[in-house]
Amino acid sequence: MTRVEIIELNANLALLGRTRRRIPFLYTPGGPDGAPLVLTAPDRIPANVTLQVMRASTDKRILRGHVSRQPNGLVAFELSADVSQAQAQQFVADLTTGLGGQIEALTRAVVQRSA
Repeated sequence: MTRVEIIELNANLALLGRTRRRIPFLYTPGGPDGAPLVLTAPDRIPANVTLQVMRASTDKRILRGHVSRQPNGLVAFELSADVSQAQAQQFVADLTTGLGGQIEALTRAVVQRSA
C-alpha cells in the first residue's frame, strides 16, 4: 500500500463511531506491489477504483464487505456469507500481521461473516 492509501484507510477508520456506523472495504491479498491491499471509502468504493485494483493486482481475488467499530473499540470487518473459507483465512492472516506491518492497528481487528 502507498502512503496515501494508508493515510486514507486510517482517516476512514477514524470516521467509524463518529460520523459513520460502517464503511465499505475492498481487499486483495496481492496488490500492485505484491503486498496485501485494503481500500476503504466513506460512502462507497467507485466501480472504476475496483476495476483499477483488479487490473493492477498480482492476485485477482477480491473481497468486499463493510467495516464497523465494536463498542469495545475494536475494528470489525464483515465479509459476505459466500466468501470461501480459504479467502477468509488469508484475510485474517494478513490482518494479524497488520497488512505486512503497514498498519499495526489492524492486528486486533475482528473478522466475521454476515448471515
